[in-house]
Amino acid sequence: MVWTQTNVSPGFLQQNYQVGNWPNLNEPLSNVTGLNNNTESIDYFLFQNYPNPFNPATKIRFSLPKETRLKINIYIMLGELVETIAEGTYEVGYHKVAFNATSAVGGLPSGLYIYRIESSEYVQTSKMLLLK
Repeated sequence: MVWTQTNVSPGFLQQNYQVGNWPNLNEPLSNVTGLNNNTESIDYFLFQNYPNPFNPATKIRFSLPKETRLKINIYIMLGELVETIAEGTYEVGYHKVAFNATSAVGGLPSGLYIYRIESSEYVQTSKMLLLK
């Protein structure tokens, strides 16, 4: 995967990418797995979850330019923590983690949720929609 970002004008970012040997999005996940770890042009990035909207499971992908200690949390829109779905040290490369809304305490209702990746050098947040 080749990923480039160009500042088009203040506040706007043009994002270009080419998908090379990205794995099949429908393949089963056990938990967190490393993907195609060709380390050329890798930057910190949190990809949009797939599928989105989802019911009840989705996959969250992220890339790391170097070995990084991080965690990925799921929050309701009011900022309350729902679940930490990944925590630990991950190698350089592309990774994915599965989130299942039925595994959260009591299951989650339909709605908009936030997922956030945090490390000492990088923080990014994105939204996902659970539809039942």
